[in-house]
Amino acid sequence: MKKFLSGSILVFALGVSGAMGNLLTNPGFESQGATSQDATNWVHWGGSRESWQAHDGSWSATYHAYESSAGWFQDSPPGSVTEGEEYVGGAWFYNDLNASWGYTNAFCQIKIEWYDASTNAVGAPVSMNFTAPGEIWTYYAVTGMAPSGVSFGRVVGYASDSGIAQGSSGAGNLFMDTVSLNAVIPEPTTA
Repeated sequence: MKKFLSGSILVFALGVSGAMGNLLTNPGFESQGATSQDATNWVHWGGSRESWQAHDGSWSATYHAYESSAGWFQDSPPGSVTEGEEYVGGAWFYNDLNASWGYTNAFCQIKIEWYDASTNAVGAPVSMNFTAPGEIWTYYAVTGMAPSGVSFGRVVGYASDSGIAQGSSGAGNLFMDTVSLNAVIPEPTTA
């Protein structure tokens, strides 16, 4: 079941009228990478690309309950981010809650990191920690201003300190889908 929780997008209610043009490609993990567990244009440690649960399309990035940590990230193209402009990075998350094999973890995180043309980190990352939402697709996002010297942004979805539920076979998972990095459109002003 897909539902939209208004509280999970509070970031958009704070004076931002919207965002335009996703700077990420393959945001729904639909295109397979080098192996069936990889997705084109995505880098990951732990986890896998699976068709068990999806927000849009048929595939999503999966974080497994038996992994102590896992993450997925993608860089926007070089030169796609402009210093001094605001960007929103976000994704939809879902996790299994079954009492015998649900997904548990200490925290999840969505983050934007900033890099210059030589792939050196610039400025401070913008991040938000959250609790896995349960069996309802929930959107989490962060907004940040691109720092001086930036060339591209990296959106990272991360989960740590996962733990197999008691009596579990390790089948519970956290899923991430429909990831985006967008420039914020300022609200129009009146004369």
